[in-house]
Amino acid sequence: MEMCRCHSRCAQENHLLHLFSPDGKHIASAGFDGVTAIWEFGEDEEFVCIATLEGHENEVKSVSWAANGTLLATSSRDRSVWVWEITGDSEFEILEVLGEHTQDVKHVQWHPTDEVQSLIAFRKLLASCSYDDTIKLWMENGQNYWACAGSTEGHTSTVWSVDFDPTGNYLASVSDDKSMKIWRRPPEWTRDVVGRGRKIGWPCAKLFRKHTAGAYTLSHGQNSTV
Repeated sequence: MEMCRCHSRCAQENHLLHLFSPDGKHIASAGFDGVTAIWEFGEDEEFVCIATLEGHENEVKSVSWAANGTLLATSSRDRSVWVWEITGDSEFEILEVLGEHTQDVKHVQWHPTDEVQSLIAFRKLLASCSYDDTIKLWMENGQNYWACAGSTEGHTSTVWSVDFDPTGNYLASVSDDKSMKIWRRPPEWTRDVVGRGRKIGWPCAKLFRKHTAGAYTLSHGQNSTV
């Protein structure tokens, strides 16, 4: 598979990242050219580029598939997060451009289940982290409208990566400040955010300082290890 075919800057230059969809039938690749390419596993057992998603003004830093495989989030140096929806074969639609970060957005990560339950509805949830030292929590607010549901602050330098635990009740983050933090969703969070339109950050449940330099990536295990 030659991913360079859909990108103006090549994987050999180490400027390309990629991620499999939950069903393993698609790959999203992105890089310094600001383009996200969608690849599909074909009958000849090769991945074929079926779509290119354009709109970011600078390199795409991160891509993330939602658990249901129908939504894709991308983040960029242009300080924005884009939410895309698969609307048909080889067709993607922009649902929302989220722009509350003040610096480039390093990573995006969907909640591990399809939807988060509130008292009045089911909402999809997305987390992003940035060079502005913050973590933003984005929630679908009905009829494909998205809004910032909370801004979690506490790191003192760039937040490089975030990841939910398998239950979706905890969010881990690592930062250039040499720390890892575990954030806990308050029991009343979804009710107050969705039902009352409030922005509420998640409180820090645990702080770890084991690194002697900036920490750049992390991943939750299925048994809630990090």
